[in-house]
Amino acid sequence: MSGVGLITGDTPLGRHMALRLATALSGTDDPLRSVLVLETPPPEPRRGLLSRVATRLKRLVSKKHRLSEVVWGYEREARQVFLEGAGPLPDWPEGCDIRRVPRPEVNAEQNVSWQAGFAPKVIVLTGTPIIREPMLRAASLGVLNLHGSLLPDYRGTRVETWQVRNGDLDKAGLTIHYVEPGIDTGDIIAQVPQAAKASDGPWLMRARNQLNALDAMPKAVRVVLAGTAERRRQDPDANDRTYRYSDITPDVLHEVIATMNRKPAP
Repeated sequence: MSGVGLITGDTPLGRHMALRLATALSGTDDPLRSVLVLETPPPEPRRGLLSRVATRLKRLVSKKHRLSEVVWGYEREARQVFLEGAGPLPDWPEGCDIRRVPRPEVNAEQNVSWQAGFAPKVIVLTGTPIIREPMLRAASLGVLNLHGSLLPDYRGTRVETWQVRNGDLDKAGLTIHYVEPGIDTGDIIAQVPQAAKASDGPWLMRARNQLNALDAMPKAVRVVLAGTAERRRQDPDANDRTYRYSDITPDVLHEVIATMNRKPAP
């Protein structure tokens, strides 16, 4: 037995990617056999009425909360763009095993053993935490990840934010690459540039990258399985900064939103 595995969150991207992979690999010797679904811990129990009212009043005058409302609006619009492009949210595909685990436990020994039990040739990642070497070794032909920039520029997380902030929109796009112990440093298989404007904002740019990934990732998996993938090593002398989600502070978001709303020079 061999095939392909997917590690993803229970998100629109994760469900659509599972469907696209299952469809693209249907009838082949290496179908989609397993999906390791990473679940986010549930929110804390709701507090009492008085406490919730006090928190609501505080938020009404909180700059941080007003920023959160603006960001949530952009995220909601981007989600709608993704769903309009990808189609209605599907169920997980039939014919493959589904295992749900807490997101922080993705590298736990029992989950590595479960995934390795399918003898996967390729494992696909979408929006996962850092995957450690034991899980990487489970795939005989390698682990593939999708990344929201034209690597080697802008390694890390939610990097569309920094492309807008820094005015580096020529780096906008999608990269599919092999995963190795370094962060976003593995060989490149495919890239899909994106013609982005600052006014698009990072949330819409991310949605477009995800839509492009629904076509690009199954194609990349098929060429890897066929042994015809052209691997391109990343420039070892490239900018080695890695961006973290925690780097996206309220000040950074204010700068990004101001850039989105700035009128272009005549």
